[in-house]
Amino acid sequence: MRRSDKKKNIEKVNLLREQFYLEDRLPQNNDTYFETLGETLDAVQKYAESMGYTLDEEEIMLQFGSGGISYGQTKSVNLTLLKDGQPMLDKRGKPMNRYLHVSIYRMDSGKYELTMYKTF
Repeated sequence: MRRSDKKKNIEKVNLLREQFYLEDRLPQNNDTYFETLGETLDAVQKYAESMGYTLDEEEIMLQFGSGGISYGQTKSVNLTLLKDGQPMLDKRGKPMNRYLHVSIYRMDSGKYELTMYKTF
């Protein structure tokens, strides 16, 4: 193999690694700051759907709907990822630990900062 071919192959591998890393980062569309809590939670649901999962709306409302988030406070929760509306089960029928970890910080300006990642 020629030296120039090796260099091209290395460049291709590096490009693929970079694309994989960028696709796996959260949030995908670089939206980190939101005006309202509703917009923030919509972004969480859209991200879960883009991965092929759904979230339980009751769980979201239970975690974030009651009381909201005070200024300068962070609320972090693990939301269960559902497949076809049901928790995923392993071969033995036990629930798998598939969660979306969501942290929402309410800044003093009133905006919300969203950080989330999948935990599995």
